[in-house]
Amino acid sequence: MNKKIKVDQVRRAVKSTVEAGIGAGAFFIMGYPGETDTTMLDTIKLASSLPFDYVSLTLPYPIPGTRLYDRVKGRMIMDDLKKETHGLVKHELIYGSDFSANKLKFGILKAMTQHKLRKMLGKNYRLIEPLERVTDKIFSAMG
Repeated sequence: MNKKIKVDQVRRAVKSTVEAGIGAGAFFIMGYPGETDTTMLDTIKLASSLPFDYVSLTLPYPIPGTRLYDRVKGRMIMDDLKKETHGLVKHELIYGSDFSANKLKFGILKAMTQHKLRKMLGKNYRLIEPLERVTDKIFSAMG
């Protein structure tokens, strides 16, 4: 997405924010054009490993006038956003992606679940690492 920030900078910023007693939240997009299984699993790991109070994940939504729209306008499935709710489409893949909508939705569910489990279990999170590895394999095997 042409972000000019490195993951280590994100980690330091979140750590500093939390240490200062400020709530931290994040918004991630799954399946942006050019992503791979590896980059999406890295995003899931990042989203679920940092001490965010709130995490949101969604699919990329190509809005006319954006770079994303220009990249995928020839692959649009739904030209109008008829399913709009408060300005956002509810996790609908509206262009032909390299990944299935089910895979992307599974990735979102995986990240949200891992984030919630990490918050609940704290330092005992390692207890569910086998589940995380299994869901990584399922994600990678999906079309």
